Amino acid sequence: MKTITKLTLISAVAGTSFAVYCSRRQLRLRGEKAKKQYTDLKNNLHAMIEKTGQVSNNFKNLAHDIDKYSPVFEEVMDEINEFQFLIKPHLDKLDKEQSKYQS
Repeated sequence: MKTITKLTLISAVAGTSFAVYCSRRQLRLRGEKAKKQYTDLKNNLHAMIEKTGQVSNNFKNLAHDIDKYSPVFEEVMDEINEFQFLIKPHLDKLDKEQSKYQS
């Protein structure tokens, strides 16, 4: 083989080797980036699942407390209604007196 042909083949092999190296490097970098994104997504999903469980437990506790304290709420509402009933005549009298002075 002629020297020029050998040099051409060596250059072609070197160029091809460099292209393969660059391609593999790009693939490795993309793979590392994809792996990091996957890991971040997986961690975020686990955190979301954990938070969802906490919210669910909080709702269960709230429902339990509402059931537990609803009689107290009803008593308070009854007391408020009774107070409003007792004070209404006095408020009406005050409104009547106030309207006299505004006229």
